[in-house]
Amino acid sequence: MNKLRSVVATLAVSASLMGMTMMGIATFFLRRLDDHAFGDPVQFYASLRHYGALGWNGALVGLGGCVGLALLLDWKKNLQAAKICGVVALLSLTFGLYVFPIHFPSGAMYFSLLTFTSGACIAFALAAAAGYNWFRTRQSSEPAAHNGHNC
Repeated sequence: MNKLRSVVATLAVSASLMGMTMMGIATFFLRRLDDHAFGDPVQFYASLRHYGALGWNGALVGLGGCVGLALLLDWKKNLQAAKICGVVALLSLTFGLYVFPIHFPSGAMYFSLLTFTSGACIAFALAAAAGYNWFRTRQSSEPAAHNGHNC
């Protein structure tokens, strides 16, 4: 079981890193497209579609890795991760508009980034809530002798 857990953790972290890398590459090229909006429209829109899709797919791949990681962690670690992801999602929501203006091509990354950060926060929070409820029901259903109480 430990070996399987290690393999799943490695795959989850790899998927998260791959998704973030895909979003980084899409961000780089979409920011470069911000300055070339008045060139050939066919190439411009084809590049915009391509790198926008790369960013969106990167967000989904990274989110899948976060879900896999959330399923492996205990509820305390999931709660910490949910708090961190919530702060990052809030910062992305407020400051992301300055980095990725919606009316420019790089604005596509704003929504991909919000999807990734808020989705990771929700995944970790749901896993923390489920883990905590499972921990509490398991703890209360044990007999008194196993709890250390002698009633």
